[in-house]
Amino acid sequence: NDASKNFKPHGIDIRKIDNTVWLYVISHNDAENKQEIITYKVFENHLEYIQTYTHPLIVSPNDISIAADASFY
Repeated sequence: NDASKNFKPHGIDIRKIDNTVWLYVISHNDAENKQEIITYKVFENHLEYIQTYTHPLIVSPNDISIAADASFY
């Protein structure tokens, strides 16, 4: 149930925090002229969409890193 209709993954990171495995994906949504950071929880047999981040200052991200508190840089 990803909110983006124009999913074009680029950079990713995966990290286990407590008992939750997180996947963060950079997506270049050229059709809507925006860059997205999409977050998922990882389960054994599926991904659960959590949230999409966008902001005018996110211009052309190429890599992402998940911090210990689930924030990213």
